[in-house]
Amino acid sequence: MNIEELLIQLQECQHRVLNLCQQAEHDYNIQYHPDLSPLGWHLGHCIYTENYWIHEMFLADAICDQAMTSLYNSAISRKPERGQSLPGHDDLCRWARTTQDNNRQCLASNIEHKDRYALMQNNFLLHFLIQHYAQHFETMQMARNQAALKGNYPDIKPVASESTSVNHSAKKIRNGVYTVGARTDRLPYDNEYPAHETEIRDTSIASRPVTNGEYLGFIRDHGYLEKKHWSAAGWKWRTENNIYHPEYWHIDKGNNYFGTAPGGPVVLPTDEPVYGISYYEAEAFAAWADARLPHEHEWEIARNTGLLEDTGLVWEWCRNSFFPYPGFKAYPYNGYSLPYFDGTHYTLKGGSIYTLPTIKRPSFRNYYQADKRYMHAGMRLVFN
Repeated sequence: MNIEELLIQLQECQHRVLNLCQQAEHDYNIQYHPDLSPLGWHLGHCIYTENYWIHEMFLADAICDQAMTSLYNSAISRKPERGQSLPGHDDLCRWARTTQDNNRQCLASNIEHKDRYALMQNNFLLHFLIQHYAQHFETMQMARNQAALKGNYPDIKPVASESTSVNHSAKKIRNGVYTVGARTDRLPYDNEYPAHETEIRDTSIASRPVTNGEYLGFIRDHGYLEKKHWSAAGWKWRTENNIYHPEYWHIDKGNNYFGTAPGGPVVLPTDEPVYGISYYEAEAFAAWADARLPHEHEWEIARNTGLLEDTGLVWEWCRNSFFPYPGFKAYPYNGYSLPYFDGTHYTLKGGSIYTLPTIKRPSFRNYYQADKRYMHAGMRLVFN
């Protein structure tokens, strides 16, 4: 992809994030979940990130003042205080649009000097900013889903029926040595490098993610009430938080389930992937189904060899915690991956309906703690 195409892609991502904030005139500064910042903060943070990397790190032009840094630098800004510190909606959006336009022009006018700077080798900075916007666009969609949970919904047509058993249609990953990780130097996330070989034994992986209907079968079979399906940490989390169904499911007076989305209540099609579940729930469902979650290497190999169907509809929990590949080097800063190699974050693969194509690649590694369930995340099973 050439420079002009990358600048167009950056503009498209900028406008996606800006438009979400513009549409949220009355709640752009409201925090709907303790882990998810207000929409307006995400927009401001993306602008701050542009300014920092383009002006301060690329062009050595310090333009990020103390007020901007203290509010939009995620390492400094206190999440509970972000909403009340934001400027007015119109002022924020106007500043964002102007700065986005200026920053694209600044990149375009300095392209001829790009090879002098490490940050611009292989168009690294452009890829980095595009993907940063894409990740915040998806997080903003999570915040919109959390806002929807606060609404009052009438009863609607529930899930039609559940599956009493899990579909064991699976594909075989043959025993062998495979390469995993990023194989190109133009994609920016450090935790995908270096590409390396790994050995896999014969493994049967489900061709499709677990569906709403299959998950409802787990619920109807008292899966949330039987401790034997759960890890000790998972059972403690479930009982302390009174969890009985996925995050975005509601139950009506007739004990029927329906879903929520930013546009209002939705029917839960039995054949579509379940989402809004934590690692603990995915782990418990897998135990109930006499299966397990895949290791991320198994998932990536199956994806690369064409064995998986319906990827990119939900993030898919993997059984392993997030870890550095052999020879890992943090780049372009220590804060993106290093703090999360802590044994408490688990890898997710694939992408969701909110994930933009720029990060929907087999080597991309998402990561969340085991109790998080506000993401559009589900699972796929391994049967051996």
